[in-house]
Amino acid sequence: MEDREQFHEFVKRHARGTLNDEVTMALAEVAASVSDLEKKGSVVVTIVVEPAGSGGRTVAIGAKVEAKLPKPDPELAVAYVGDGGSLHRDDPYQTKLDDAKRVEQDASSPKRIDEGDEG
Repeated sequence: MEDREQFHEFVKRHARGTLNDEVTMALAEVAASVSDLEKKGSVVVTIVVEPAGSGGRTVAIGAKVEAKLPKPDPELAVAYVGDGGSLHRDDPYQTKLDDAKRVEQDASSPKRIDEGDEG
């Protein structure tokens, strides 16, 4: 292929090697996150080439690296739907026990006797 610079050489050279460093770090970050969450991610390298002056022989090259990490699933919570779509943590249609009506254990309830104690 004629006298063209190989892509990997461009990445190593561009911006004094910082593009190579950024891609390397982004790939490691995405790989670790994919491993943890078991979901896919990606590394996107965008290279922009634009004219840099008159004459058409000079260009400016910019590169951007973006790590697209997988996102964890949101934490779920159970809710009950009440009138008009209102959400409740407790079932709004469940009958509530009044605190005064709760059954309390009294002193005359049976007591546990250990096997070694016979009375």
